[in-house]
Amino acid sequence: RAFFHDQFGSEEAQSNSRFSRIEIYSFRAKPSGDLEIGPPLLALCNPGSVNDLTKYFQNPEAVRRRFEQDFLARIEEQIKELLTVKESPRSPIFEAFKHIESGTFSEPRFRKSRKLFVIASDMIHNTKEYEFHKAVPLFDDFRRSAYGSQRIPQLAGVEIHLFQLRAERPLPQDSERFKQFWSSYFLATNAKPGAREDIP
Repeated sequence: RAFFHDQFGSEEAQSNSRFSRIEIYSFRAKPSGDLEIGPPLLALCNPGSVNDLTKYFQNPEAVRRRFEQDFLARIEEQIKELLTVKESPRSPIFEAFKHIESGTFSEPRFRKSRKLFVIASDMIHNTKEYEFHKAVPLFDDFRRSAYGSQRIPQLAGVEIHLFQLRAERPLPQDSERFKQFWSSYFLATNAKPGAREDIP
């Protein structure tokens, strides 16, 4: 919630991020294991705050209401819905990242925009090719494989903020190999170094 406030709700964010665009995606695996991801669940632009008003042309209360009800409230509602989604037996994380790369981040109209990629996931990739529940590969082996070489997105200029979710059962998330894999993976995407937070 603190991150959400800093990025969208604070007075500084309202002013500095006016007209910024936020898109929220959710991904799951089909019974076949293939990626199931469609258009963004939500795509909104920050309307700005009353601090940005030209008093002769805009009504402060109308602007505040639009920001709080049509922007912040809709984002919070969508995030709450996502938190109720049940786990899937398959988790095609690499495919999801490639899908995002080819979408908004590749649009020419956003070429000069600041880009922030917020990820909320346990980062336990699980497909027939790689099952992190059983074994986490070495990144160099993954990158050399036919599968892995096609699933490293290019995210130059994109800042990544990772919220790593914890699961109830024992997972490989605390292993050095797991940490090194994802560190090397994001380095290979050419993304900007970002923050990482563990969410219980």
